[in-house]
Amino acid sequence: MAKLLIEIPDNLHRLVKTLATAKGETMKNFVIRSMENLAKHEANNENINDVNFLKPHLTNLVDKISNNNS
Repeated sequence: MAKLLIEIPDNLHRLVKTLATAKGETMKNFVIRSMENLAKHEANNENINDVNFLKPHLTNLVDKISNNNS
């Protein structure tokens, strides 16, 4: 598993922490789930689909993410 270190604004950190707690999740799981949902949405975005050479790769990655959550 890869690690990602990013700086985010304090107010976004508080919001994510509050939402994760309200859903009974850890911040890590909340952020991973949110990133997966956003990545799937973006992979299906028309602008990306126009780049035909990326489509098979993106589809494969989305399928792997979906299968890991089953």
